[in-house]
Amino acid sequence: MIQNTIRYISIDDNPVDLLILKEYASIFPFLQHAGSFSTPAEGLAGIDTLHPDLVFLDIEMPNYAGYEIVKFFENISFEIIFVTAYDQYALRAFEIAAVDYLLKPIDIERLKSAVSKVKTRVDLKQNAERLELLSKT
Repeated sequence: MIQNTIRYISIDDNPVDLLILKEYASIFPFLQHAGSFSTPAEGLAGIDTLHPDLVFLDIEMPNYAGYEIVKFFENISFEIIFVTAYDQYALRAFEIAAVDYLLKPIDIERLKSAVSKVKTRVDLKQNAERLELLSKT
């Protein structure tokens, strides 16, 4: 069975947290790191140019809260996992259809659960796209 690759980026104003997340994500052979960004503006540009399947997103950053990122896109074509030190934003995160909400410091078992949910969603989406292409031939 072919294992689909999931390209991801991380947006967090703390460079240490970006490094930790990249290290933790490396345990998943199907996750491919496409970029790390330390400001929401850089992250938005990264999403526009890299078209990731998944965005790990901090909540509290200078100028914008992570959950505000969705207002910059007409269609959200990527999955979102919030990674934050603040639990009071969880409801708002799920209101914008985040896959999961991880508290810092990241618990590896919670990360595994969150990534598993993303993998299921991305696999279903990619299979639906393949079926659509096949139906057109």
